[in-house]
Amino acid sequence: MLASSIEELEVLRKQCKKMVTGRAVASGGVAAVPLPGVDAAADIAMLLQLLPAINEKFGLSPQQLEGLDPECYEVSKKLLESKVSS
Repeated sequence: MLASSIEELEVLRKQCKKMVTGRAVASGGVAAVPLPGVDAAADIAMLLQLLPAINEKFGLSPQQLEGLDPECYEVSKKLLESKVSS
């Protein structure tokens, strides 16, 4: 579901924050295991799942971006690049 209002966007934001919080708790649990590198490997695996899931909720999956008109795609791409680099 893509947000079509500020209220819907806020619902998506809260859902994503809950997903991130859950992964952070799991990451903390894994970090308690005293094995070198296990926490980093777990964090990477979680992020590889979490980031695409969040992107998709906000309409930013590769397939959804390809469906945008070219002008909107370029604006979205530049905005994302500026946020990633900052």
